[in-house]
Amino acid sequence: MIYQVGNDDTQKMKKYWTYLKIELKVFFSYKADVFLGTFFNLIYFAVSFAVWTAVYREGGISDIGSFSLRDTITFFFLIAIIFRFDTVDEIFLGEMIWNGDFTNDIIRPYSTKLVHFIDGVSGVVTNFSLFIPVALILVLGSHQYLEAPTIVNLVYFIVALILGFLVSTIFNLLIQSLTFHYGDQVANISLLDYITKFLAGATIPLAFLPNKMMWLVNILPFKYIYYNPIAIYLGKMNPTEIWQSFLGAIIWSIIFYFIFKVVFNTGLKKYTGVGR
Repeated sequence: MIYQVGNDDTQKMKKYWTYLKIELKVFFSYKADVFLGTFFNLIYFAVSFAVWTAVYREGGISDIGSFSLRDTITFFFLIAIIFRFDTVDEIFLGEMIWNGDFTNDIIRPYSTKLVHFIDGVSGVVTNFSLFIPVALILVLGSHQYLEAPTIVNLVYFIVALILGFLVSTIFNLLIQSLTFHYGDQVANISLLDYITKFLAGATIPLAFLPNKMMWLVNILPFKYIYYNPIAIYLGKMNPTEIWQSFLGAIIWSIIFYFIFKVVFNTGLKKYTGVGR
């Protein structure tokens, strides 16, 4: 009996592993979309590089909110990398609910929640893999402006990236599952994406914001997606703050998951499969 349970678990894992491999093939088949997104990231980095170099040099500024010019350029370089871990454009749960394709998920022998999470993982793997050559070009072209982390901070940075990915992905699944209850969420998802990216520090370092805004940023979970991993990389957080950041990201991931589970399960009872 014990052997049978273990065998069943193995078969389940193989099933989802197969699904992941299929999704990776699907994502890699649309390389043009990834390259286009990467191109815009390059433009964003180039513009940021030009603007902030001018701000520091022409303004005779050495630091802004504890960020030197090298810190700021490194910040936008890392933003280009973390963009590859953002799943807002890689999860299609809301679209599938709205057009009725979600019916295919219901009748298939797998967890619908898990496979849409796997979709996010597939998108990240694809985007990051294709971005590696571009990242190397950026490093070669601007290495004199880039800060190198300590080995310890690099490890912490990778952990923070993974936790930020969990926060972002579960939050995206939660927002898209609202489609069950309120219909098409494409416009709301786009609006929320702009707002959350700003509050996460993807537009400018949060250290540049007025102190009056920091109370709002600090009570929201979005800093764990972009700003905190970069602050860890740059050595701007002490060990206590780093572990508090890890704990905060884990807690918010759990909170978002339980809310997502409730919204998803109650929405599933309303789903008719008619589509638009």
